[in-house]
Amino acid sequence: MFCIKCGASLPEGATQCPVCNQPVQQPTAAPQQATQNPQQPPVTQPVPQATTPHKSPFGQSIVSMGQELMGDIRSGKVQQNIKSGNFNILAVVSAAVAFFALFLPVAEVSAFGYGQSFSPFQLNAGLAVLGAIVALFALLLALMGKKMPSVSCGATYLLITVIFWLSINSAIADTYGLGKFAFGITVMFIAGIATVATNFINFQLKVKK
Repeated sequence: MFCIKCGASLPEGATQCPVCNQPVQQPTAAPQQATQNPQQPPVTQPVPQATTPHKSPFGQSIVSMGQELMGDIRSGKVQQNIKSGNFNILAVVSAAVAFFALFLPVAEVSAFGYGQSFSPFQLNAGLAVLGAIVALFALLLALMGKKMPSVSCGATYLLITVIFWLSINSAIADTYGLGKFAFGITVMFIAGIATVATNFINFQLKVKK
């Protein structure tokens, strides 16, 4: 380090030149640049929203109908309606037959003098359980005197019967004449048609009154 006036060498830490007494200007430290990045705001990750499984209209109607029937049973409305006889006996019998028809043989296979019959539960247990639930709903709705919901249940039961008929018909075609329909499928058709017809006719008569 040297004096800016006379050029004499200055000792370290000197405040003035020892030769010309020129005040020594101490170098100022350069400001340190910030090496760290300014603090960034925390990045929030979007929270995934829970998605509810899609329910079919048919499934929703079955659930709501079941909840309504359970409420009527707990409140005693079904028991009161049965005691008062405020229901159509034909609609009740048709729904009951539709339920028990699911346990009857609907297909038979015979060969060399031996035969075996099959009920809906043996052919398609899941579809048979659905048919039994629909038939029970139709029975309870008929006991409650609710005609149009019983018509819907009867129509659904008929659709299930048609599905069974188509599957049995396809299976029979593969047995080379050894298989055939049993009387149970006929009972299912009759019970389903009767459930629809009796409740629909009663509904129309009630409207006209």
